[in-house]
Order: sequence, then structure tokens, then C-alpha cells
Amino acid sequence: MQYLKNSKKKKVVNQSQMKKMKVDKKTRVSKHVVDDVVNPIYQTVSTWVAASEKSRAQLNNICGRLVSIGAPVVLLQLITMVFLSTGGITESLDMVEYFAGEQAVTRAWAQAGYRSCPFEIKLNSMADILSTPGFCMALLMALMTKNFGFAMIATVCSTWVFVNRSTSRRTVWSPLGDERVKSVALANVMVSRMSLILWVLEAKRCLWLYEQPQTSLLFQHPRMQQFVESCVVFKIHCWMGSYGASSPKGTHLWGPHADIQKFILPLPCKTWAPLVTKKTLADGRVQVSGNSDLKGSQAYPPAFGHATVGVWKMAVERPLPPVKKLPKIWGGKVDKWPDADLSDVFQFLSMGTMK
Repeated sequence: MQYLKNSKKKKVVNQSQMKKMKVDKKTRVSKHVVDDVVNPIYQTVSTWVAASEKSRAQLNNICGRLVSIGAPVVLLQLITMVFLSTGGITESLDMVEYFAGEQAVTRAWAQAGYRSCPFEIKLNSMADILSTPGFCMALLMALMTKNFGFAMIATVCSTWVFVNRSTSRRTVWSPLGDERVKSVALANVMVSRMSLILWVLEAKRCLWLYEQPQTSLLFQHPRMQQFVESCVVFKIHCWMGSYGASSPKGTHLWGPHADIQKFILPLPCKTWAPLVTKKTLADGRVQVSGNSDLKGSQAYPPAFGHATVGVWKMAVERPLPPVKKLPKIWGGKVDKWPDADLSDVFQFLSMGTMK
């Protein structure tokens, strides 16, 4: 009997131990699940939520400022799609140079210790603003530029200057010219797209410079006129010869700040090599064509690049625009800007291909 009691007691003890072992095992399994499975998921979701909130705040901020300066609704749509596609943007650039060419301005800023980025098709075939990825890249670079940063823009001018008038048929009264000519039509799209970039730079209160030869009609483009009528824009005339160029090259600079007049320097008195050749035709008309030196004159002299750094440093920062409440940007009656050929851009961004 004693044996049975002891045996029964021993059995009870064994059951208790087994229960405890099962509880410990469950605890260990539960702890393993929490530590190795659940916590990482929670952390990932928390990171997503934090990034989403930051991205939403960024989006509301830039779009709210664009609304306050009268930017087109289609630009708000584009930027919203960029944020959805990228998941957020880091403002890490001090300056950006569009159509950088020989990158004289970019190099000057890099030498001064600033984070600079060129947009130039010769450096990367994707940097073609007429292509869908290229325009998205250009827009993203503007969004990545810091508030109060700097941007240099020199859109291809070949169809806008007087040398091309017989082909482009551009005039002050008809700045879009003969759009049956492919080069003219593409140049018009290019300027429409660059005007959208300008709105972003202006909302960030960047000191942007838009450079064109003195005979260019680019700023007569309707979209540029729309921008100029909504924002304060200054225009000056200067000479690249004043900065060491091999030719005088009269140049117009547009910018948002009166300090751009500091780029005006006296032109040295010397004999300059001509950039064009004039020929009198049989009917008495004068034919003007560019010579071999004209192409080389497109590059900025290094001194001009360094001057942009100096003027930017001295310029007084303009206050950021107020952040206004966003309108219903997906309405059906907004201007879709067909002249900028954006349908493929929206389709590209909708696929989330910029992540």
C-alpha cells in the first residue's frame, strides 16, 4: 500500500514536471516567435509608417508651396506620382546643372565643396528630357535640390536663335514656329517640360539661372510666359567674353533675384573671332550661318562657373512661400498640358519604376 501511495505520488510529481516542461516549451516557442518573427514585422511596419508620414509631410509641403505660387495642377499630379513611386525624397543636392555640356558650373561648385549634379545626355543617355525616364530624372533632381539651393539651366537653343529663323519660322508673334519641322516641335516640348522644372525650383526658393543667347526667343514660349506672369523674374544681358570666352557671346540670363545683375561685367576691348558667316544671295538677301567656332562657344568659361558660386553666396535668401491647402488635383477639367507630352510620364510613374 505504501508502495502504491509512493508510486501514485511519484506519478503526480511526474505529471507536474511534465506540465511545467510543456509550459516552458510553450514560453520558449512563444518567445522565439515574438523575437524572430513578430518583432521584425512590427519594426518593418513601423519603419514604413514613419517613412510614409515623412513622405506625406514632404509632399504636402512642396505641393502646398506650389499652390501658393500658382503652379499648374498637372505639376502637383506629377509630383504626387513621383512620391508614390519613390516612397520619399531626400533633399541632398546643393545645386543641379541642366544641359550641363562641359560642366563648367558643376565643376566650380564641386571645387567649392558643394554637392553638385549635372543633367547631361553626353554623360548618360538617360538624361534626355524628351524621354519619359529622362524627364522623370530631371524632375526628381529638382525635388532633391535643397531649399535655397542653386540651379543652372541652358536648354538647347538651336531652333530658338536667329540663325535658325529660316527653318524654325519663329517670331515674337509666333514663338512656337513651324511645328511641322520635327526639331522645332521637339524643342517646344522640351521648353514646356523645363517650365515645369522651374516651378519646382521657384517653390524651393532656389537661385536659378536660365541662360540663352541674346537672340533666343525661348522665353516667348507660352508656358514660359505663364511662369513669368506668376512669379517675379529678372532679366539681364552679359557677355561670356567678360569671363574669358574666346568670343564675346552676348548672353541673356533670367533669374528670380535682382542680384543676378552682378554677372554684368565690362567686355574687354579686343579683336574677337566671328562666330557666323554672312553671305549675300543673288536676290539681295543676306544668309547667315554658324561657323566652326559657334559650337565651341556653347561651353561656359570656368570663371563664369566660379562666379555663380560667388553670386549665390551673396544673394539674400527669399522667404519660402506659405504652404496652402491643396485643391482637388484629380479633377477632370484641369489643364493637362498636352504640349508637354506627359501621358507616357504618368504611365511610367504609375508602375512604381523609380523605387
